[in-house]
Amino acid sequence: MLDVPHDIHTVQQTRELERIASEAYNISSSELMTRAGSSALVTIKYHWPKAESILIICGNGNNGGDGFELARQATKAKYNVIVIQVGDKSKLTNIATAAREALLTTGCKIQPFNDKLPAADVIVDAVMGIGINREPIGEYNAAIIAINQAKGSPVLSLDIPSGIDADTGLAFGNAVEATVCLNYVGLNLGLFTGDGPNYCGKVHFDSLKIPS
Repeated sequence: MLDVPHDIHTVQQTRELERIASEAYNISSSELMTRAGSSALVTIKYHWPKAESILIICGNGNNGGDGFELARQATKAKYNVIVIQVGDKSKLTNIATAAREALLTTGCKIQPFNDKLPAADVIVDAVMGIGINREPIGEYNAAIIAINQAKGSPVLSLDIPSGIDADTGLAFGNAVEATVCLNYVGLNLGLFTGDGPNYCGKVHFDSLKIPS
């Protein structure tokens, strides 16, 4: 999982890989999300083996769904998990909604964002993911700022640091300054171009077992 391949992809190509995985290999989006959550938990154990508490900030897209799924698995693994929802939960994607509901069945509470983040051993950025193509605004921008201000905790970004364009590496405005970035399915150009290298920290990759 931790080896980075030589091939890099645009967002459109990554989406195409996901489509092929679903149609040709019957790997559902929910299964990919389950694998993504598992991969994130492995990454946390690898980099921060003494961590006991994990703060996960989730947005409305499938990146947020990956965060909810990580939270579910981390809760079952007996971590102290704190989950913060950024944005209107009624605008969650269907798959992210399913992951959120699965998390709630564990008894884990989901808190609204209020500009301040509670202390944790590791912070997980699951706010925006690879779909961003504009400057973060409102709660999203405030969440990015809050993550960057939590200097005492390392940050794991899922897919790409929130605020970075996954195709160009451009930071539209504020962007998460990650300690580690775990990229999924197709390694994205923006991790290595433009502003990307200044924000991504150490990059890891997981194909989520999609056949080559």
